[in-house]
Amino acid sequence: MNIYDFWNKREPKVVYSYVPEPTYRQKDPPQMQRQAAEIIANWDASGANCPPVFMPDFGTVTTAKPFGGKVVRSSDGAQIFIEPAAETIDQALAIEPTPNPDVDQAVRIYRELCWMTRRHDIRFVTPDFQGPLNTAAQIVKQDEFLIALYTEPKKVHAFLDRVTDTLIEFIRRLQSQLRMDGGCWPYIWLPREFGVVITEDLMPLLSPELYAEFGVPYLKRISDTFGGVFVHSCGQWTHNAKVLAESGIHLLGLDFCYPYATIETIQDTLPGLVLQPGFEFYKAVEYPDFPSYVEGMIAKRRGDTCLWFALNSNPIWQFDRVRAVLEKHGAADVTFRS
Repeated sequence: MNIYDFWNKREPKVVYSYVPEPTYRQKDPPQMQRQAAEIIANWDASGANCPPVFMPDFGTVTTAKPFGGKVVRSSDGAQIFIEPAAETIDQALAIEPTPNPDVDQAVRIYRELCWMTRRHDIRFVTPDFQGPLNTAAQIVKQDEFLIALYTEPKKVHAFLDRVTDTLIEFIRRLQSQLRMDGGCWPYIWLPREFGVVITEDLMPLLSPELYAEFGVPYLKRISDTFGGVFVHSCGQWTHNAKVLAESGIHLLGLDFCYPYATIETIQDTLPGLVLQPGFEFYKAVEYPDFPSYVEGMIAKRRGDTCLWFALNSNPIWQFDRVRAVLEKHGAADVTFRS
């Protein structure tokens, strides 16, 4: 299946993509490059149903880096954090952002991967692209940032404008150097002609009134700049579904996590999207496992909603059983190509 045909027609209505688990994500750059090269070298034997992809994931802190702040790893090295560069919104407004260092790092690793593997069909996706609110809440001490939504809204708007400028510059710099399609989460393939993949994980914390004022204008700037957005949001965000529906944002689809957000609630307010149904293994009480969840999502799909199950080789996804479910519904025989 041609990926452009899929996004133009939104057919078929149930699809999946399968890739080897990118175990190199958030590793230090040399290790990331070595492990990615090994995975891509064995891509054709992996069972993947799409071209090889490199996911240069340096953690959720990437978009905050232009404003400073010390990047630290957890004691086991598995998690990456950033210390706030500012205690208050006034301090944040005084910071002059610099070019994002992860752009050159990601481009360099990608080019070396192409040389190491002798492959020139490797897809490149953006490093973790956090939205304006998420990014701002990493730059300013988070509790102070949230309080400022109430106490200093004009200053927050000025700061969010500046943050959005850096996010747009970040994507444009990547696109000026490489062919970039989609993001590192979720594992869908979104060609750049249709838009960008972005994370809105602060949305669950905000009321509809606050999200309409402080979230929508800046997400819409990004949508308008790049042609559309595919949004990932963890948690219970559907109290803001109506805000998104009335926002004028060109929303292509959503990556949601059950049981915090449910497909029924989304389809009631936001019909006709491409949905990537996530699953919280420690909270999902209605479904005993992921294959039964896939079956349930297919049964609950309505009208012109399209389901895209973005899977990888991690055993937690029980891919063989999931594939059997997809085959039963005629959704397994898809190979994506450009």
